[in-house]
Amino acid sequence: MQTEGDDPPEDGSSVRSHADKRERDQDAGTGDDVAAALDDADTDADEMTSVSLEPTDRRLPEPTGPVTPAGPAVEMALMGAGSRPRTLEAQTSDSATSASVSSTDSSLARAAVSEQLAAASQVTIGREIRRSGIPTMQTLTSADGTRALVTTSTNSSLTGGRTRVAVINTATGRQIGFGLTLSGGPYWGSAPLSADGTHAFITTQGTGWLTGKRTQAAVIDLETGRRVGAVVTLRGLSQGFPLLSADRSRALITASNSTTDGNSRQFAVINLATGTQTGATFTLDGDEASATPVMSDNGLRVLVTTVSADAAAQITTKVTIVDTTTGKHTTVAVPGAHLLPSGASLFNSDATRALVMTLSTDGNTNMHTGRLAVIDTATGASTVVTAVGEQTPSIALSPNRSRALIARLVVDPVTGVSMAEVKMIDGTSGSQTGETLTLRSDQPAEFMFSPDGTRAVVFTRSVDGIGGPASQITVLNTANGAQVHDPLTFDGDRPASAIFSPDGARALITRYAGAGAIQLAVVSMTTGAQIGATLDFDGQQAANPVFSPDGTRVLVLSNGTNVTTVSVINAVTGAQVGSDLTLEDDQYPFGATSFKTDGDRVVITTTNTSFLPISTRVTVIDTSSGTQVGSTLTVAGVPTGVPATVIAGGTRAFVVTSKYDINDFTSTMRVAVIDTASGVQIGTTFAQTGDDLGSTALSGDGSRVVITSPTVNRFGSRATLVAVYDTATGKQIGSTLTRAGREYAAPVIDADGKRALITTYASGVARIAVLNIG
Repeated sequence: MQTEGDDPPEDGSSVRSHADKRERDQDAGTGDDVAAALDDADTDADEMTSVSLEPTDRRLPEPTGPVTPAGPAVEMALMGAGSRPRTLEAQTSDSATSASVSSTDSSLARAAVSEQLAAASQVTIGREIRRSGIPTMQTLTSADGTRALVTTSTNSSLTGGRTRVAVINTATGRQIGFGLTLSGGPYWGSAPLSADGTHAFITTQGTGWLTGKRTQAAVIDLETGRRVGAVVTLRGLSQGFPLLSADRSRALITASNSTTDGNSRQFAVINLATGTQTGATFTLDGDEASATPVMSDNGLRVLVTTVSADAAAQITTKVTIVDTTTGKHTTVAVPGAHLLPSGASLFNSDATRALVMTLSTDGNTNMHTGRLAVIDTATGASTVVTAVGEQTPSIALSPNRSRALIARLVVDPVTGVSMAEVKMIDGTSGSQTGETLTLRSDQPAEFMFSPDGTRAVVFTRSVDGIGGPASQITVLNTANGAQVHDPLTFDGDRPASAIFSPDGARALITRYAGAGAIQLAVVSMTTGAQIGATLDFDGQQAANPVFSPDGTRVLVLSNGTNVTTVSVINAVTGAQVGSDLTLEDDQYPFGATSFKTDGDRVVITTTNTSFLPISTRVTVIDTSSGTQVGSTLTVAGVPTGVPATVIAGGTRAFVVTSKYDINDFTSTMRVAVIDTASGVQIGTTFAQTGDDLGSTALSGDGSRVVITSPTVNRFGSRATLVAVYDTATGKQIGSTLTRAGREYAAPVIDADGKRALITTYASGVARIAVLNIG
């Protein structure tokens, strides 16, 4: 007799079916009884489908004896073999009916399969786990890598379908506990983990004829594979991913429901440690959401904004602040439409204040009003600062929300000169800090705060100043609102921007100077003065400049006709290091650059897209001299989403590319590694060809890359190729393995880099296997 703590049967047996029914009685009991009964009926049908795919268990017996992983060289040597006989059989057809073969061919096939079974038992750790339904969400692992979480879903027009959650022991490859079943399909994405990585938070949504629209959420313990707390159900469909507090102790879920009676949104806060709801579910009716809800860093408050218009078309933003410890909330009305700030939070560090910005326009006078509301989150009392002008006022918040800047354009009635009035506002009291700063400007001022919030950079522009058009950069001390240094002036009215060093001590000012030229200047945030001279470069800025981790170097990429120019700047002196390095042959920077931890090497990824064949180039630069190290590594294809990445403590960098062949409709993925000290390729470039773009996963220590590619096996069935690449040697480990079914989630590698979890799908069944890769 199986207990709930045991690993459940994996073959669609009646015990598994009864366990599923008991599981749903526990986990899906928040829906109505009719819906639960229909879910049971759906499950029985799903399990019958799973059973019909298992005939080979009776024809080809399971290997006996313990499963002993043999290491990657043995594992990856198998071609076309799964971890169990039924996996091999499933490759012959995507339906429940096996392919028909002659008796002679059948005998040969049986002999070949029997020969592979002993080795096949060593490919997979434990037994392959099968779950009915389509794999959904990104597979994830616990913080220590010993557990993996996989979800599958099935559809139902009556109940909105269901989602099943399985927890797998990555050391044994077996499922732990009975998992979890929720109504509806999962909200796409990755399930968030608690701060210690031991609990996962699952949200689902679905629409059924009997159940209507509903969102469910639950917490699952990755150690036991069991649900923690109760399932929380909201009316309506999920609105975005769950919102987590900075310490990942709480999550906010939101559901929206539109009916003939109007719109409504429901909110609930859930404790990720206990799985219990904090306070009661609260509902906001009638108004449209103006932004995604925001949670304070400490998780104690949630801010929700909605907008509404009265009969005179006057827009009002309603700010609802929720106490997550009690579930109680208060609402404050602020005139105007909500403006979204940069950054994730509208709260100050202790969540005692919330800062909300709005904008409104008077249709009669065409005057614009910007408002900054500083709201006491305990009482709902607010202080509102306003700025009115003919052009849109500017408002910005510091990273910790302790300060805000608000500015407007005014015209001197005597001289007719346009000026920017800039005020520093205290984020706690709502009062002004220091004196109002007046700067020459014909355009609304723009602001940027340093990472630590102690300095603010103000950008202003004038088109008719003395000496011609000019741009100005002014540094402010946010503690007192005072100007740190006289404004820095650049010729021309082109806009400028700032990139801050990691410690916020310096900023690189960049601006487009027109006629294919850019200007750069390093500014000290301590003194507000420029460091060194202004540097002029030909071409257009090809990517944002990047500071080295220690803040002493800046990499600048610019491109012109068929070339990319690489420049290194000493951020301490403001001078260029060495000379420009030119990359020929129509190379264009791809994404960001990647620095070593100590900053003495930087890896640049470029592509050529105008000339055939298309390729990716990886170049290593010595930041102490500004020169190239070694030779450029060329890999066919384009990068698969990210540029070359520094790994293994900065000693190596690897790049993954893909290339689609329009002649045979195949896609080839390639992996290559370069030594960052010498700039020389390590080993050889690995290539794997499938019929579509695959996936890659990098182990935490950077020693292994798992590459998967969808394909069709020799029997014409859908399959997935799996290969392991060693970044230390630049070579494949063993041979490529073929798994039955099409990959439905990227491979996941555990914390120690020894095991990979592979999820595939075919004929309504998800197949989950743990492979030994180290």
